[in-house]
Amino acid sequence: MRYQHRQADNALSGRLCILRAILVALFTITLAGASHAVELVTASAASDWTILVTWTAPGDDGNVGTATEYDVRYATFAINEANWNSATQASGEPPPKSAGSADSFAITGLAPLTTYYIGMKTRDEAYNWSPLSNVISKTTSLVTDVGDDPQVPVTFELSQNYPNPFNPGTTIACTLPVASHLSLAIFNLLGQRVTQLVDQALPAGDYTFSWNGTDRFGKPVASGVYLYRMEARDFVQARPMTLLR
Repeated sequence: MRYQHRQADNALSGRLCILRAILVALFTITLAGASHAVELVTASAASDWTILVTWTAPGDDGNVGTATEYDVRYATFAINEANWNSATQASGEPPPKSAGSADSFAITGLAPLTTYYIGMKTRDEAYNWSPLSNVISKTTSLVTDVGDDPQVPVTFELSQNYPNPFNPGTTIACTLPVASHLSLAIFNLLGQRVTQLVDQALPAGDYTFSWNGTDRFGKPVASGVYLYRMEARDFVQARPMTLLR
């Protein structure tokens, strides 16, 4: 009888070990596939109703690959994990770029003279959501009469990047005097597109975008001269810049 009990105990112990191993394996797979958290970089008020947010694209599995979806939210209160669902989800978030690429998004339809808190999460193809990013804040401005406001731009403009030469990153500024679909891309001297910094409709305003010297796959490009090209309505202009590794 004691021998039979010992056999039963051993069998149960074996089943528990197998179950424990399966649970550990499943937990490990879930963690490994989780989308990487985003680090928001800047938030700038492009007008009294728009805030432009920039960041470096995360990956699908850690810092590699491409995430599946962005969830950008904003609120007039400080956002955290507990109140995330109470924040307003922005509409029209861009599809994620490959890990390491510069990314941006304009949140529109905001109220003037209001401080907004902005955070985001990313999702991988297995529907694992990342933790909440760092939360940044920005206060919108007030324009009462556009015709009398000296800060409202009157012409399209593409400024020289700064710093230049640069390593590893640089900033590109441009101006939209009216609401336009803005395309800003980086090309090599062979005319091949290296990466796309922005390609979306934006309200009138002054904008800044960052490029970290990587291609559309998030891989660092070689030293050399590159062109950044702006297209908005009938305006097209390109400028050279130099990357020194």
